[in-house]
Amino acid sequence: MRSPFLLAWNIALSVAVIVLLSNHQFVDRALYDEVKTAQGKNSLSIAIELGRLDFASSLIALVGILVGVGALFGYIEVRSRAAREAREAAIPIAKEEATRIAREEAERVARAVAAEIVPPIARRMVTDYKNSRVLLGEEEISDKEINEIMRNLDEEDNGKR
Repeated sequence: MRSPFLLAWNIALSVAVIVLLSNHQFVDRALYDEVKTAQGKNSLSIAIELGRLDFASSLIALVGILVGVGALFGYIEVRSRAAREAREAAIPIAKEEATRIAREEAERVARAVAAEIVPPIARRMVTDYKNSRVLLGEEEISDKEINEIMRNLDEEDNGKR
């Protein structure tokens, strides 16, 4: 869909061209009759005398200006569409990348916090377990057995990852 500004611009240019061409005296009639009767002149000198080259150069300049203005608006349109398409294409990729980075960072932080918190809790639980066995009158568990239990727990934990 064209913007109202571009439509108004096209209408204004069309009206300007029509007004310029309708008011322009292309050939002086007396000069035309004089050149027509003159013999031995080439077409270039006749065109210069009649003013046809002035008209042609004006027409070429007008076409050049129109092409330049059209190219400017075309560039602006292509640039805005490219930016819009790039934005639309980048949003899903950015969301996916942000989710991946957030997941990795959360996992890293969780592992760091767990590495800080879990060992003291595990030591305390082992101590409580040893003390409960003593209180219940069961035989005391050795450090070797505790290390064996911890190793088994570590192996189970590593197997789940």
